[in-house]
This record gives sequence, structure tokens and C-alpha cells, in this order.
Amino acid sequence: MSGATAAHATPQPAEPLTPNSGPVEGGTAVELNVDRATEEIVAASGSYGFEALLANGKVLSWGDNSSGQAGVGNKNPLPTDQNSYAVFPEGVKIAQLGNTGFSSVALDSDGQLWTWGRSSAGELGLGTGVPDQTLPRKLTVAGDPTFVSIVAEGQTAYAITDDGKLYGWGVTKGAWASDKNEAVPTLIPFPTSSPVTKVSASSTHALASTADGNVYGWGASIYGQILGAPTVPTVYTPTLVPMAAGAPDGATWTGDIVAGNNFSYTKASDGKWYSRGNNEGNLNGGYLGSSCATTMCQPLGYAIEFPEGVDIVDVKPGVALDATGRVYTWGLGSNGRLGNGTTSGKEMTPILVEGLPPIKKISTSLGASPLAISEGNELWGWGTQQVDGSFVFPSTPKLLADYDAPLITGVDFDGAAATITAAATRAASVTAPAHAAGAVDVTVTWSDGFTTTLPGAYTYIPKVVQIAPSITTESITSAQLGNAYNAQIVATGTPVPTLSITDGALPKGLTMDAAGNITGTPQQKGTFTFTVTATNEVKPDAVKSFTLAVAVQDIDPPVPPKQCTLPRKVPVFADTPLSHKFYKEIDWMECMKYSTGWRQPVGKPLYKPQDNLERQAMAAFIFRMEAPKGYKAPKVSPFADVKPGDSFYTEMAWMYEKGYSTGWAEPSGKPTYRPHEPLSREAMAAFIYRLEASKDAAAKNYKAPKVSKLADMKPGMKFYKEISWMYDTKLSTGNKVGNTKEYWPKDDLSRQAMAAFIYRLVTDYRAKK
Repeated sequence: MSGATAAHATPQPAEPLTPNSGPVEGGTAVELNVDRATEEIVAASGSYGFEALLANGKVLSWGDNSSGQAGVGNKNPLPTDQNSYAVFPEGVKIAQLGNTGFSSVALDSDGQLWTWGRSSAGELGLGTGVPDQTLPRKLTVAGDPTFVSIVAEGQTAYAITDDGKLYGWGVTKGAWASDKNEAVPTLIPFPTSSPVTKVSASSTHALASTADGNVYGWGASIYGQILGAPTVPTVYTPTLVPMAAGAPDGATWTGDIVAGNNFSYTKASDGKWYSRGNNEGNLNGGYLGSSCATTMCQPLGYAIEFPEGVDIVDVKPGVALDATGRVYTWGLGSNGRLGNGTTSGKEMTPILVEGLPPIKKISTSLGASPLAISEGNELWGWGTQQVDGSFVFPSTPKLLADYDAPLITGVDFDGAAATITAAATRAASVTAPAHAAGAVDVTVTWSDGFTTTLPGAYTYIPKVVQIAPSITTESITSAQLGNAYNAQIVATGTPVPTLSITDGALPKGLTMDAAGNITGTPQQKGTFTFTVTATNEVKPDAVKSFTLAVAVQDIDPPVPPKQCTLPRKVPVFADTPLSHKFYKEIDWMECMKYSTGWRQPVGKPLYKPQDNLERQAMAAFIFRMEAPKGYKAPKVSPFADVKPGDSFYTEMAWMYEKGYSTGWAEPSGKPTYRPHEPLSREAMAAFIYRLEASKDAAAKNYKAPKVSKLADMKPGMKFYKEISWMYDTKLSTGNKVGNTKEYWPKDDLSRQAMAAFIYRLVTDYRAKK
């Protein structure tokens, strides 16, 4: 970026280095990707801090950030010599941008809405009592419509759906809503079924055009800006805007509309723009081109008098763009908004703004700050602008920013230069230089001198000294018939050796993996001798013989029902066919009588696998697994919201007595169980952990890692220990997100997922004990 107050955009790594590691000798071919904003400026807005939408779907901000309107996660002032990206979730690409000065609304490429910045009158659409938002937040709209267009101005925002419906939120001034503010996106009723095609808003009122050629208005009309006469000070619902009196007979609206502060512009089929409302200068006023002496001139609409022969292609409040890229202004000259070198007075008819290159797009914010994007991709502005760290009022156009396309010219790994074999603006192919072992920063330099550093982006792997394998375990402990068994034969060496049994055999029911872990439940008694061989890339192999004695225990161990060993070939539940993802686990649950499902008047019962699991159902599952026969529930309930005789009262009371469920503390002193609420994934982890810790010393003494293995969990978070234990014991595999795993603790747990967790607990985790 270059220019008068040009600011370089901070590059944001996408997938920085592939691969991201290599040997200390160097020579690894590495593909580098850094995302630098060099694309065309698509749109720009702002008075109190600026925002620019780029063609790559990113939003850049600079200047004032007192309400978090930059969307960078804080309210710190932004340097005027450096742009910052609004922080959206990965993959979100913004297609349209709106700005009210202190807050913003954006439309992404999937038709979803985002807002951030000041929250004083519902303008964020996030509900009441919401504080300022320093990061973009996605709006939730009833029915999940897809939006195609947005407008934001004067603490009000509007959005049009793909089927022509119009939603609004923020300051309503009593129009289309029962209150002065509407804190969430609300459908605005229209007196026609014709789809809304365009909307324009101001701090006083709004206009909308429909596919059938009509224009509707609502809000303040004290100066006749909607109805053409001030007889109705407020128009509460979308109402037809009458044709301008000066338009020829039979003229119709084209659908081009502009709502300003107490004035309106609408374009008619004769090619002229007609204005009505307050005539402080924005209307260009005056009968037959002369100045108008009254507040309202020709209430039903007076044609804006552009210079003869000028072909106007776009109009904003007090600003217009012609087909040759020239810009015109009119109205009040305060704050330098006319761009003609003055900061006072007014122009009743449009004047040419000098000193601009050919312009392709214009915009305004709060009706005071014209912005213009040039054909050369420069951003110009005048009027109320904050470009030098404080509010100034440039009375002539000032270059704010421009974008070029620099190339990557240098890449170094902790100061050691890489060899560049191919380079572009955001990508390069390089050969990693030699370097000592460890993680290093990678610095990228562009042809315009800009640099960025990717901390710890590449890791040098030390040269490995290979060591022949050696088995260090001398003997293994004996086992009992029918009891879970666990032992490990340890071998050292580099690379890590692989172990296998090369002679003899383990008793039936036990297996040994490549790491030397012997697990399972022995089903044969006697003495078993076997030979273990450890191998890696270095010879000789390590070989050692072991003896395992399996004794008979005093009482024969319980054997699971034979019919539960393998899934049945005929489904028990009508909604769980053999092809179901969790058929084995759900069939096993029914076979073990842990779940009965829902009986139906006719046919097989239902399991409802995708339904959210209620908390009372979880209590029932664990009770059937663990509770002693003949358990008697107390006559006085431990919970305020559960009483004797309720469904699953016995099961929930037993869970409380065992300490598996503590419920929610309440001011009354007696906790609540909330039996019908869906069970969250974190609560499930807590239940399972407490169950196992009550009987298993290893679970009870488990220490959660200091560094979480799950990207959305960290030490100190609620149920961190329980969730870490679930993951470490493989009772939960997590959810793959990119190159990481996440647990999603707050998500509701489905009945099928619960079946999978209990199945793994009983048939895998407990079987290894």
C-alpha cells in the first residue's frame, strides 16, 4: 500500500509453510503462503474510523476504535499508518459492508449477517442488554433466511433476503415496530407481495423499492420527505411514495432511491432524480433552479439540477458520480463536505469536485463524509475524516490509501536466507537453509519493503543417532483367570523399536501391541512361555523370553451374556437398521438391558438415536449399569424439582447419593436436577469420570495435562480434568477441526453418542483393567 496516509496491511498467515519441519541439514522444498491484502478495494465507509472491503472478502480498519468498530478484539486506537483486519472465523468471506460510524454490519458470501461495534440502541441486532462488541458476531435470525443485500445508517440496519423480504433492527423511531428500538432482526411487513429489491436508510427514515416499480417509505416525514407534505409527521408502516409533481405524466419510479437526513431522492423513468423534504441545501432547491427561500421546496419533488449533458450513474446524500468518473456535491459546506475548499456556506445545485482522479464508486457515512474509490484503486475522502489520529475536516479531497501488488523477494529462517525458486504476492516456493535444531521464526519480505514474521513457523529436526534395540523388562507379573490384565515389556533404542512375539504364545484373551503393552482378560489357566523380539533400523534385534502364570481365582468371573458379544443380525429398534453408524453400540445397549427405547402401539420400539439425551435418561443408563438390586430411593427427594413418583426418581436419587450428580445449587438451599434438560458433552464427561473414579484408583489419581490436547479446552476450564481423562482413555476421540481436535463441551449429547461412550467404557476401558 502507498499514498498520502497509506498504511500497510498486516499479513495474515493462511497455511504458512508446507511442510513445516525438516532436517537441520536444510534442502527441504517448502511452499509458503501468506495472505496479504493486495486485492481491489470493493467498498469503503466510515466517519469515526474507516473500513474498506477488499475483493478477497476481508475487512480492513484504521483510525478511531473507541467502540470496537474495527472488529479487532479491543477498543485501542488503531495506528493510522497501519491497517488491521476485522477478525472473523476462518473461512468467512465478506461480500457487503455497512457502517453507521460507531458500528458495522456485514454480509458474508453464504448470505449470513455479522455485526460489531457500539451497542446502544439495538443496532447490533444481538438483543437487549448486549455490550459493545469488539469482534464480529454472527446474527441469529428466525427461519435462517439467506440475505442478499444490507444497508446501515444512523443506528439502524436493514437486510433483504433472497426472496425479497426485508428485515430491520436498531432505532425504529416507532415505525414498523411497537417500540423505538428493535434489538433483533425483525421482518418488516409490506402492503404488497412484490419482492423488495433495494433499501436506503438514514437517521430519520428509510425508503425501499419493490419489483413492481413502487417506492415505499417509513419513519419521520415531518418535512414531507416520504409523503411530500408534512401533514403526517411519522409514517409507521411502509407507505407508497407519490410520484414527483414535476415528473411527466405516466412517469414511474426506476427503483433507484436515496434516504438522507430528513430528505429523499428518487429517480423517475424520465432519467431525473427528484428530491423532497428539508431544504437546508441537500435538495438543491429553488424553483426553476433558483434558491428556495422556504424550508420545503416543492414537497412532492423537485428535479436535482445537474449540469447540462452530465450522465449521472450513482447518487448518495449530497454526492453524485457521472459516467466519466467525475464527482459532484451540493448542500451544506460545513466540515468541508463539499470538497471545494470551503468549510461553511452551501451550494444549492451540484458543483464539480476538483482534484480527483477518475472515480468508480462513491459512498457517504452519517451524511457527512464522502468517500471515493478511484479507477486506480485509490481511496479518497473529504469532510469529517479521522485520517491523522484526530478528527480533521479536509475541505478538498485527500488520498487515504491505495493498493498495489508487491512480490515476495526474501524469505529467511531465523536470519538464514532461503533460496526462492518461485514467488508471487502471497505465495513462494523456497528451499530451507541449514540451521540448528529447534523451532525458528520465518520472515517474509516484499518488493515494497514490507516484512512480516511468522513466529515458530518451521522446526528443524536434529540428526538422529541410531541405537540398536534393547529389552529392559526382566519379568512380568502373573495374572488371574477372568480378570483384566495389563503389563508392558519395555524396549529402548533409536528409532523406537517395534515389539512382536516371535515364538510361543500368550494365553487366549490376551494380546500384545507393537509398543509391548499386554492387555485383555486371560481365558486360559496355566504357565505360558513366549519370546519377544524388538526391532528397528539397527541390528542386531533384541530377543528375550518371558513366562506368564495364569492362576484360577476363587470365584469364576462373570461372563457377559453370549448374545451381547456380537451385534444381532435382526434390528431390535425400528429406527436403527443394520446400516446405522452406531448399530453395534445401540444393539449392545438393548442387549445389556441398559436401554429399553420407546414402545410403539404396533411394531418394534424406537431408540430415537439422534434425539438429545435428557439428563434423567443418563441417570437411568448408569443406574441400570451400576446400582445394586433392591435399591430403595429416599422418601424425601434430594432435589427441589424431582419428587417421589416422578419418572426416573429412583435413578436420579441414587446418582445423588453416589456423588455422580451434584445438580445445580439454588438460593433455596436444595439443588435442582433439571431432568428434562439435554445433557451436555461436558456433563457426560463429569458423570462418567465420577463413576470410574469411585472404583478405579487410576482414574481417581489421574492428573490432567498442563497443556491441553484439545484445542477448545485449557486448564482451569470447567470439567477440564474430566474431559482430558475421557480423551486420554480414548473414551472420546474428539472432533477433528483442521489439524486439531476439539471436544465441543457445550454441545448437547445425542442418544446414539451416549451409546457409543458407554459401549467403549464397558467393552474397552474396563475390559483392559
